[in-house]
Formats: sequence, C-alpha cells, structure tokens
Amino acid sequence: AARRAHRYPVLKWVDPGPILSVRTSEHVCYCPGMLSDQTIKHLEFVETVIARMGQNSFTIKAWAIGLSAAALAVASADTGRWAVPLIGLLPAFVFWGLDGYYLRQEILFRRLYDAVIAGDAGEFSMSTSSYSASVATWRRVCVTQTVGALYAVVIAVLLFAAVVLQVFQ
Repeated sequence: AARRAHRYPVLKWVDPGPILSVRTSEHVCYCPGMLSDQTIKHLEFVETVIARMGQNSFTIKAWAIGLSAAALAVASADTGRWAVPLIGLLPAFVFWGLDGYYLRQEILFRRLYDAVIAGDAGEFSMSTSSYSASVATWRRVCVTQTVGALYAVVIAVLLFAAVVLQVFQ
C-alpha cells in the first residue's frame, strides 16, 4: 500500500502593520494603528518611568537586606555588640518607607499609562496627581503582603539577634 504524503498548507507571513498590544487594568486590547505616534511615544516615556520605579524598589530591597546582613555580621563577630542589630533597624525602617513610596509611584504611573491609552491624559503629561485619590496611600502600600512581609522579616531577625546577643553576653 502506498503511503500518501501529508500536505500541510504553506503559511506566508503577512505584515499586519503596526499593532500595539495594550494591557489596561480591565482588559487587553489590540489596537492596530489606532494610536498616534505621539501617544506611542508618550506611552514609552511612562513605561520608562514605571521600569525605573520598579528598579528603584528592587535596589532598595537589596540594600535593606544587605545592610541588615552586615549589621548581623558585625554583631556576631563580637558578642558584646548586641546594640549593632538595633542600629540596623534604622536603615530597615527608612528603606521600608522608601520602598513603599516607589511602589506607590509605580502604581500611579500605571494609572497614568491607562489614562494615556484611554485618551484622558494631556499630551505628554507626566502628572499623576489626579490619580492619587484612587490609589492606596503610602502607608497602606507599606503594609501590603509583598512589602510588609519582607521588612517584617528583616526587622524581626534584627530584633531576634539583638535579644539573643544580649542574653548570651
């Protein structure tokens, strides 16, 4: 019996033109050619700021963990230095606040991004003040699961180290 060769259709690439995939907080829409070049450039500016805020938040987390680890290393080198972990609490609290600030700014710029897509933002406007009321406050962002849990662990470890070093002094 002769085998028949399967013929698959030949697919040709057709350039659909500029297609912008847009993710808003409600849905994903594909807007072929619907956004002007100025709007796309504005979105690129906002995306750059969002990326910078995310990078700042990551860097702050790295510094907070690094300084806490340094405080623990100094304290463990000499058991008489039980106050060193307590001194490490100050940068932990400062970085916690800064991290919350940058995350809130990132959320505000994401709202601006959505407004630019919807056409509600001014041309090349980078002002996020009109979205402040609809975004969680700085304090609420600081106690979210992702931010609050990390810094709670860092602070708990520093306090635990201070207590242990004080007890075994």
